Amino acid sequence: MKLALTAKRGKRNVPYIYDEVAQEIILNYTSTHDEGNGYYFIELGKMKNRYGKVDNEFMMVKMNYHWFWSDLKNALESAGVDYEDFATHDFRRCFARRVWEKYKDLVILQNVLNHSDPKTTIRYLEQSGLKNIDVYKEM
Repeated sequence: MKLALTAKRGKRNVPYIYDEVAQEIILNYTSTHDEGNGYYFIELGKMKNRYGKVDNEFMMVKMNYHWFWSDLKNALESAGVDYEDFATHDFRRCFARRVWEKYKDLVILQNVLNHSDPKTTIRYLEQSGLKNIDVYKEM
């Protein structure tokens, strides 16, 4: 299954979902929910903050991120991980490193991460610890 998404700055992003359980959950959810505003998982005007209903798309996305971060902090704490040493983008950097370790091909990694500039992809690898990975393996 693949999902056609609009990402930051209007870029088209098409992630593939290989897990059959996840596919079933997504298909069931999208078949029973209306996508009237372009968001399947967040409904504009139905979210509330301390000031009332949120009908501003920027605020809606900001609130969704804060909810995601809150859930992530709880999961990290439950797993015994100090969330102060963790960033939400660490999942993406870790994924980038694993793809690089398997294929050693910058073009493949650039496409998987949907980067238009290879410099961005290289920065992801550097931030994921790739510069130091050989040192750690030797230790």
